[in-house]
Amino acid sequence: MRYIKRKLHQRRTNRQQENSNDRAARSTSRATWCVAAFTIVIAGVGVLQWKVLSHELDVMRGQLDQMKSSGVQADKSIEAVNRMANETHIANDIATKALVAANRPWVGISRVESGPFKAGQELKINIVVKNSGRSPGLDVKGCFTTSSKISPEQSESSIRKLLSGRKGCKEPSQGVILPNAEFAYTDTVTAESATQEEISAINNGIRIVVVVGALDYTDSFGNAHKTLFCGMYIPKSSVYASCPAGNGAT
Repeated sequence: MRYIKRKLHQRRTNRQQENSNDRAARSTSRATWCVAAFTIVIAGVGVLQWKVLSHELDVMRGQLDQMKSSGVQADKSIEAVNRMANETHIANDIATKALVAANRPWVGISRVESGPFKAGQELKINIVVKNSGRSPGLDVKGCFTTSSKISPEQSESSIRKLLSGRKGCKEPSQGVILPNAEFAYTDTVTAESATQEEISAINNGIRIVVVVGALDYTDSFGNAHKTLFCGMYIPKSSVYASCPAGNGAT
């Protein structure tokens, strides 16, 4: 305690003995130290702020990277969804077409009936149409043309001419043909009674009886279908064989 008191007394004594220059120097020194201390404090605060800002910047960069990654993932997800939707549409279209094909009507020529031709009678044939499909044939129209004046030598060109004249059917609709149902069209080969000479020419193969025709119809989905037919009479068996061309179905 004595030492402290002695030092304080000595300091007061020294201050009392200071002149104005010494006091100014001591004040300047004290101010310098305060400024230095304040500068150090400011620098410390600046360092702390830089660290905080640097950390926040790193966090923001990380968030930006996550957002970019999320955007890429979102784009990939959208692309995958669109691809899946397109594939689903294609699969649904294929399934629908398969369903329509499996259950559609098939209206075609079941057989042609005429029997042995006889002299003194009109030459008539019955064209029997049948729906062998699984659903009704709608708005069925049939058109047929028959000729008995075709020679074997000109059969190919004559049949081709008959086929080229086969256009869209304008006959009245026969309405609906249910699955496995049949009905017949009757066509007249000659408008008058056939002579024995005509019958002999047919039976001996000098003349060929040819019938060509078309069936137009629709299914329950509104799709249009067509069946084309061409048949030649075989005298030995009294049946009609298919022509080399002119048969088909859609």
